[in-house]
Amino acid sequence: MKIIDCHVHLGYALTRDEILDSMQKYGIEKAVVFAFPTEAAHDSRVNDLVLTQSRVAKVFIPFFYVMDDLKLPLSFEEFRGVKWHWVRGVAHMQSNLSVLIDPSFKSFVDKVLEADVPVILEEDFEFTVDFVAKAEGVKVIIPHMGLLGGSPKMFIDRFKNVEDVYFDTSLASSDVILESIKALGANRIVFGSDMPFGEQGRELDKILKLDIADDDKRKILYDNLAKLLRITS
Repeated sequence: MKIIDCHVHLGYALTRDEILDSMQKYGIEKAVVFAFPTEAAHDSRVNDLVLTQSRVAKVFIPFFYVMDDLKLPLSFEEFRGVKWHWVRGVAHMQSNLSVLIDPSFKSFVDKVLEADVPVILEEDFEFTVDFVAKAEGVKVIIPHMGLLGGSPKMFIDRFKNVEDVYFDTSLASSDVILESIKALGANRIVFGSDMPFGEQGRELDKILKLDIADDDKRKILYDNLAKLLRITS
């Protein structure tokens, strides 16, 4: 069964070789990689590091970590997506809704739509609802099934019928993942580990042990994200 990990941090605290060793150990074919929030806060070069390492490790799928200025670089065309993490807010505590009325937000959305890449959006529930409404057409992946932005059930219920909103499984419990599959189906759920905060093998095991059809496991572990990122091989 092919596997893509949708949620892996890459930087000074977790090196390319450490990630590759873990991927080989657990049979993971590709990984979406992006900067650590703590490193991004102090070093604007982290996106360059992610891109450089992804050029070497072709199994890496680089996502651009958005800074507070919302600017996308000239090299943005080399990134396959965006990681948005509590921009101008307080991580895991309070989002900053004023970002969504900043003129630079529209420019950001236009460029993301033009590139046709997904955004892994980690914010609280209210911000996420407003972001999806204002960034119509942008494909959004909510990490942790919404766990770190509020109640997973709130996120699932609100976005159940919004086809452009996906969920990654990182750090969510097996029960939450299973209930989400029952509510959504398997077509908009993707596997993620949140490595190193989640251990790849343990996070993968949660999916493999779910009492669901093998076809649904294939969708979650590979097919859904491969389709979203237009991966053909």
